[in-house]
Amino acid sequence: MKSLLSLLTFLVLGLPIYGQGAYKAWEFEAKEGGEAAIAMIFDDMFESTDISYNSGGFVVTRFDFNGTSPSTHRIIVYGELSSWGYDGRPDPDYEVALALERAGSHVERWTKSETGLILYTGDKDFEEYPYRVMYQMKVSDADLYVEAYTEMMEALEPLRGDRPAHLGSFNGGIENGETHWAYMGYKSWNDYLTIGAQIRASEAYEIFSEKVDGIRTVSKISTEIRLKEYN
Repeated sequence: MKSLLSLLTFLVLGLPIYGQGAYKAWEFEAKEGGEAAIAMIFDDMFESTDISYNSGGFVVTRFDFNGTSPSTHRIIVYGELSSWGYDGRPDPDYEVALALERAGSHVERWTKSETGLILYTGDKDFEEYPYRVMYQMKVSDADLYVEAYTEMMEALEPLRGDRPAHLGSFNGGIENGETHWAYMGYKSWNDYLTIGAQIRASEAYEIFSEKVDGIRTVSKISTEIRLKEYN
């Protein structure tokens, strides 16, 4: 993969679409003991300097269950395309570039990169729900799927409470034809299995399944834990 200095430039440059939520993500395999060192570098970058995002933020997660992928961690940058970047600047400054270059010394290898749009977030956040479940899927009718997903999440509010749910599309970096992803936050692995089972048994989920039958194929379900978020 390109050097981290080049990677950072790609990370903070905007895309030619405005008024739309978007994200960029990178997965990597950390060296043994690398997680703590990387966290300290990012803490120093965001807490010891006056860096703040114009919108969105920067998230570091650790995979809990990720199938056969060698990735151990994931970095996500998200925000509005009309106000992408930080401190009013669309390009990285030298200090941030150096911080990611230092983090790279604790990375065994970069394993995956992707980018896309954020289509639904609702009004809830992941602050109290660090355990994330990600569904990757192929969708043949995007408009119908987004509509059905939004309706389901609104109907599920009495059951899911403040647990957040996000939906987005892949626009680059995907090799197996997936078109969309969905994130949902939980308190823990136990909370995920318990509430997840209740959601799948609900009338709202049954209606959703009927609406998307034939237009959606889930290809992977992975789980991760939020380690750090800066915004």
